[in-house]
Amino acid sequence: WSVIGLDRAFDAGRDDHGVRWVTADLAQGVPPDVPGVDLVVHAAWVTTDAATLGITPADHVALNLRPLLTVLQYAARTGPGAFVYVSSSGVFAPDDATEGLTETHRPTGGSPYAAAKRAGELLVTAALDPGTAVHVVRLGYLFGPGEVGRPSRSRVSLIAGWLAAAREGQAASQVPGAETLTESAVGRIKPPMVPSDIPSLRGFRWTDPTAGVRALLAAEVAT
Repeated sequence: WSVIGLDRAFDAGRDDHGVRWVTADLAQGVPPDVPGVDLVVHAAWVTTDAATLGITPADHVALNLRPLLTVLQYAARTGPGAFVYVSSSGVFAPDDATEGLTETHRPTGGSPYAAAKRAGELLVTAALDPGTAVHVVRLGYLFGPGEVGRPSRSRVSLIAGWLAAAREGQAASQVPGAETLTESAVGRIKPPMVPSDIPSLRGFRWTDPTAGVRALLAAEVAT
């Protein structure tokens, strides 16, 4: 695949893997020299809450939806074969389910983040021509060692937090001699999402989460 990545900024020291990196503020438009593509994946989003950023809830919604509208206009103009909108389990509220969340549960999250994500789901499915297949993906927790906190995403994923703890000798039982640290949850916690049964991914060899965490922590200890 020939991949083009667009963002306002990119992490230093990244491995390019042959990707063409384009620095751009999507709220101002997709640069005219970016060609049409077969697949668009829109994952740009500000997850830090409005109060922490010092902006109003309305500004927070606009901050997230303006880039999406720009990319939708680009997709409408260039006609990709498919468009993937990366939504989030953040559209759900704690009361939406007592156990695992599924696509049958109705999302009722009322924060600016949740409302903007849900609005994005509706906009994407309504804005593009039938020739572009639309896929809405509600992500649960991210799993990856390279996540870095930044103003737009001040809270990193559980995995990234555990790896940071491992570097400080505070990871869980996977690291011999490490201190186990337990913190009480603040407020009500919604259950995680149950993995969807996607036909095209049946038979795919996934890494077991426990094995993945063990391997990542072992690498940290070795380092």
